[in-house]
Amino acid sequence: MSTNFKLSLIKRYDETASKYDSFHINEQTPKYTATLKKLHHTPHQIIGDFGCGTGLFLKENINDSCLGIGIDISLKELYIANLKNNSNIQLIQ
Repeated sequence: MSTNFKLSLIKRYDETASKYDSFHINEQTPKYTATLKKLHHTPHQIIGDFGCGTGLFLKENINDSCLGIGIDISLKELYIANLKNNSNIQLIQ
């Protein structure tokens, strides 16, 4: 991936970060449910979300009995994810 492409991608995600949840929550929630069924999610697991964006998946699926790790390219989306997530979630750019 070229540096210019990567920078333009970061810029695009940063510009839309504040609207991401309202645009995508209805589309993403059923996907999260289906994904967790396939993962056979159990307590005390570590769940990684690569491209976590604003943390919708992590917010809905990480509780006190497991650890979530969210990775994203957009600092603005990670900032929003950090505002709504619990202490069992670690966010990385």
